Amino acid sequence: MPHHKRKPLEPCAATLVTLALAAAPAPGAEEVTYQEHVKPILREHCLVCHSQGDASSGLALDSYAATMAGGAGGEILSAGDAAASRFWRLVAHEEGPEMPPGDKIPEEQLVILRKWIDGGLLDDTGSKPKQAKRSAIAQVEVSQDNRPAGEPAAPVGWRRQPVVTAPRVGPVTALAASPWAPIVAVPWQRQVSLYDTEEFRLLGVLPYPDGAPNVVRFSRDGSVLLVAGGVDAKRGSASLFDVKTGVRLATVGDELDTVLTADVSPDLSLVALGGPRKKVRVYRTSDGSLAYEAGKHTDWITAIEFSPDGRRLATADRSAGLLLWQASAGNPRADLRGHKQAVTSVSWRADSAVLASASEDGDVRLWQRDGKSVKGFRAHNQATAVAVARDGRIATTGRDRKVRVWSPEGKPIQNAEPMADSSLAVVFTAAPGGGSAERLVVSDFNGSVRVVDVASGETLGELAANPPTLASRLAAAEARAAAINRELPAAEQAVTAAEASNAAAEHAHEAYADRLEAARQKRRLAQARVEESARKAADYRAEAANDEAAVAAAERVLTAAQAALRVASDNLAEAGDDGSGSDTASSDTTANDSPGGVVQALAQAVDHAKRDVASARQTLEEVKQKQAGAVAVNKKAVKALRAADQVFARVNKRRAGLPDLTATKAAAEGAKQQVETLRHKLAEAKQSVAEASAEQADYLNASAQIAARADRLARARAHAADEVTQAVEADALARKRLATQQTEVDRLADQIATLQSKLRRQQASKRASEEQARSIADRVALLREKLAQADAASVAAEAEQNEFSAAERARAEYLQEASP
Repeated sequence: MPHHKRKPLEPCAATLVTLALAAAPAPGAEEVTYQEHVKPILREHCLVCHSQGDASSGLALDSYAATMAGGAGGEILSAGDAAASRFWRLVAHEEGPEMPPGDKIPEEQLVILRKWIDGGLLDDTGSKPKQAKRSAIAQVEVSQDNRPAGEPAAPVGWRRQPVVTAPRVGPVTALAASPWAPIVAVPWQRQVSLYDTEEFRLLGVLPYPDGAPNVVRFSRDGSVLLVAGGVDAKRGSASLFDVKTGVRLATVGDELDTVLTADVSPDLSLVALGGPRKKVRVYRTSDGSLAYEAGKHTDWITAIEFSPDGRRLATADRSAGLLLWQASAGNPRADLRGHKQAVTSVSWRADSAVLASASEDGDVRLWQRDGKSVKGFRAHNQATAVAVARDGRIATTGRDRKVRVWSPEGKPIQNAEPMADSSLAVVFTAAPGGGSAERLVVSDFNGSVRVVDVASGETLGELAANPPTLASRLAAAEARAAAINRELPAAEQAVTAAEASNAAAEHAHEAYADRLEAARQKRRLAQARVEESARKAADYRAEAANDEAAVAAAERVLTAAQAALRVASDNLAEAGDDGSGSDTASSDTTANDSPGGVVQALAQAVDHAKRDVASARQTLEEVKQKQAGAVAVNKKAVKALRAADQVFARVNKRRAGLPDLTATKAAAEGAKQQVETLRHKLAEAKQSVAEASAEQADYLNASAQIAARADRLARARAHAADEVTQAVEADALARKRLATQQTEVDRLADQIATLQSKLRRQQASKRASEEQARSIADRVALLREKLAQADAASVAAEAEQNEFSAAERARAEYLQEASP
């Protein structure tokens, strides 16, 4: 290049690196920050796959906020502890998948990354180090039999706004029941709904943004809910949530496919996952690290469950494989062979002594903990689920739509009402206070979820896998309250009418009671008269009988006297015919002993007997007359009694025709009860309206806050875009000015070269044309001055270029910090 051609200064790259390294503090000497030390390493090795534009596994590392948020599997960094950070284990190639694939990051850069993590994950020089998090799982205390120390955990203050809603619900493939409280978890499309199985109330909705929730499990003490799932053929993980607050406690696993089955150990230290990858992976909940991996299965993992004592882990696959492992270390313990088709479900008994397994071959098998088969029985055409209650009873479901309950020995106890489609999941629920389970919760392919009574097999209620929105709940509650308000006046009028009818009936009953008592009194008096006249007639009858006996006796005496008189008279006549001895006889006896005297005495006795007979007959006649009078009185009394009976019967009949007081009272009480029920329902409806209104207000407030934040972020982004646009325009203008100045410099340089050439050609005639030379010299000086000005303009343009580069870097950093 000719020496007269000049361009803007371009600093040497090596010089810039040297200056940058000299300006930056040494990582070992000062604090290591993300912006100054870590981001350049990530840009070099990681951002091709993990940036906002291409966030593999949901992980972006091109900003501090995104790096702290982690990826689909949750946070990847643990402040103050590099060994507990999944990010460190991956980049150090201590755990798979190794990142970046292939060659490891150079050791000097790994030292910087480790110092950054151990130093508290500083953002920049002005930030404070993050405090190391204590695992929430480690704070949970579990009693020896997994029973919680206090009240069983229940949702408090959970949101009840569904994440998604749809007119039709698809298959509900999993259910979970708290072992100590009447609470059941129902998963469906990025959410899990918790219900009270006693009152069928929605307790809360848990968002699950990680994908489809294929698995729900309560911990053995009921304090933690495990939710696992993901996106088919893309990602999968398992998360633990606090049942009381709904807060996510931990997320483990970063599977390359969705999780189909999972469980958490009784001590909450391990989570086992399984799915289409054919491997069982067990992770530590304390730091999310992989504890061990079991790879003996040859097909998709379909069922996993820890034993209640935490010593065994049962796993099954869809090729009839069923294995037992040592839960803590993953050492194989038994290969359970017997099923001929896919094993769909496993469930341990509460004492960890028996494992139940269900298979698509239709059988349910019971196994001892050492792997020995105890019993097998045919349960369904294709068994889809099995659950064992704390008391050993077994519940099963199948594609034949049937739900059955079995004794601990496998004998049938009860058949529930068939489901509408293939039944997919079943769990026993706990009674309030953790009592024995008397209810089942069952789901089917159509999305129906029922609560079933174990004893009768009848359906007690239904739970919605897709609960209504707050707006629809509020509208329904308001409609219910309005309907009750419409019914309430008529019900209150019915109460008034029923009370009036009851009062009238009571008054009529009281009036007829008085009349009935008067008739009863008359009846009693008539009865007394009847009884008195009957008594007198009986007395007279007895007296007449006595008198008749006296008459008969007197008549017998009279007859005897008359007979004696006739004999005496005959004897006296015979004595008169024979007079020879009459004087002698009469001289030897007294006058009374003479036959004439005897006859006279007998005649007197006959007269006396006649008088007695006449007197007795007169007395008998008098008694008969009294008896006839008593009989007549008795007849009148009987007639009066009959009349009194008729009056009593009429009054009683009319009284019997009155409204039944019991019925009227019952009607009044029923009307009152109906009003009370309506008022209670109205109070409940008003409470539901208030709750739904409050929840909707909270939800709208939260939504407004989120919208406001989004609006602020959008304005900030727009402002940043404007600044970027202005910077780009300024840069274009500066570049244009720089190009113009460069063109002018080149033109002036060419002019200088031309003039210098002319000057050399005119040196021979310089002396002859000194005046012209002075003019040319003056022009050259002027041109040189312009050249100096052009050089100065070039330096200024270069400074503007450096300012533009600094503005570009500030813009990039601002966009990274402003990104969500």
